Amino acid sequence: MVSLPKRTSVSRGLYYCSKVGEASPTLVLLHGFPSSPRDGANQIAFFKAKGVCLISANLLGYGGTDKPIGFKKYVLSGLVQGVVDILDTGGIQTTIRIHHDW
Repeated sequence: MVSLPKRTSVSRGLYYCSKVGEASPTLVLLHGFPSSPRDGANQIAFFKAKGVCLISANLLGYGGTDKPIGFKKYVLSGLVQGVVDILDTGGIQTTIRIHHDW
């Protein structure tokens, strides 16, 4: 598996990611609106202690990520492609996605 840099630059912009553990499959935590990866801090700590591979990213427009102008940059298919690009960068093929939104 390729190491996933904290500052991960993909076709849709710059993302900030954290990756812990190496065991497969990889858990992918996705935050909702308005939220951030900090909402999953307890879950990250829990899975990190168990050695589970987990990725948590600030999605486009959040935290230190790129913040493109125009609503078309934030359509769902584009946001999903950003996550796919992050996984491709890390060489990650098998995931369990965990979504959170209010």
